[in-house]
Amino acid sequence: MTLTLENVGAAGLTGPLYSGVDLAVGPGECVCITGPTGCGKSTLLRTMAGLHDPGPGRVLFDGQPVSRALPGRIGLILQNPDTQLLCPDVGSELAFGLENLRVPPAEMTPRMLRALSRVGLGALPLDRPVGALSVGQKYKLLLAAMLVMEPRILLLDEPCAQLDQDGIDALNAILENFLAAGGSVVLCEHDPAPLRAIGRILGIADRALRPAAAPSHGTLPAPPSAPGKSTVATLTDACLTLGEKRIWEHLDFTLHTGEIAIIQGDNGSGKTSLLRCLTGFEALTGGSAAVFGQAPAPKALRGRVGLLVQNPARQLTADTVLDEVSFPLTYRRLPKARCRDLAMGILEKLDLASLADRPPFLLSHGEQHLVALASVLAVEPELLLLDDPFVGLDPASTARVWGILHQASLGGASVICALHRRPAAHGAHSVLELRGTGLSAC
Repeated sequence: MTLTLENVGAAGLTGPLYSGVDLAVGPGECVCITGPTGCGKSTLLRTMAGLHDPGPGRVLFDGQPVSRALPGRIGLILQNPDTQLLCPDVGSELAFGLENLRVPPAEMTPRMLRALSRVGLGALPLDRPVGALSVGQKYKLLLAAMLVMEPRILLLDEPCAQLDQDGIDALNAILENFLAAGGSVVLCEHDPAPLRAIGRILGIADRALRPAAAPSHGTLPAPPSAPGKSTVATLTDACLTLGEKRIWEHLDFTLHTGEIAIIQGDNGSGKTSLLRCLTGFEALTGGSAAVFGQAPAPKALRGRVGLLVQNPARQLTADTVLDEVSFPLTYRRLPKARCRDLAMGILEKLDLASLADRPPFLLSHGEQHLVALASVLAVEPELLLLDDPFVGLDPASTARVWGILHQASLGGASVICALHRRPAAHGAHSVLELRGTGLSAC
């Protein structure tokens, strides 16, 4: 089965994204598409799945228009799992596709359990609420929900971004077995290095798709100076239990003025919960937390702590990018013109000035992440809590964000970045690994 693109094009709000794209992906082949944040990689994947107009061209599945492909033959997984999950619990999510394919009920449960095992979620009960899963676990669930339908083509949008190392190892095995059985894979990745199955790398540049080398992430500069000695945030013998599950216990952690710390951990290890505990949005079940010398409470920390959540769509509310970044500054009672000037300055630092008048919800996932980060940075908080801030970012954008974090550190701000995996290049003072029994230096 071959997926073929002939003279495909797409337009964004400000002009063409790409045009004249020709591509054929045959059985057993894995193709990776790279390119700058916002260049149209996700749009191209959606076009391959028949969800976006191919412009003047056409997309064919085994010589027929992709719209005529049998249900379940093409599996697309988007960057943001929350936009694609449909059901309240794990079992319902896995069964949804099988029901549409009219699979006999007696066959469903064995296929569902096999799919969960393949993606590393074999211990997950079928009645587990989807809302109780971490973002990485949600991505694994989506992958299982596609595999259970036994597709012939997989389209994956930045699969590495949401996965821990065990998840990437499982993904490598899945892709290799899938390709060996004659399936085809097209994926978009800013960092294709962890995926062994990739046979061709193509890049979107100058509105065209052409052969490309693997992107280089280069070397990031070290933090600008040693952190100060004043304590900003602490966890002391901290424990957290959600429902009947013990997330972590006996956590001890201290963050100092001007320090940039990375906290890495597996999907579901409690990184997001740790950040929520430091903001007062989630209560510890044991031990204590302190931020600026007091037990954390959202109202008391307003303006002093900036929180970037994993899903930027939950943090964006305004009609335009400029309004989004200006809004937090209005709490300072500054004139509107001054708020917009300060917001434009932040957008320029993040290379987002050209998007100032565009609606945030029409941007790419990576661009949304940058806009949400800009709105957090706008009020110059003393403590930045960033949950997976580099998801969807190309190497240039990643380096740009690190530069801004270094500037904030020089100004005395402290930073915690929660990540699934420690990047090969980073500019933090310390890297800690989160496990159920505590935090340890890497």
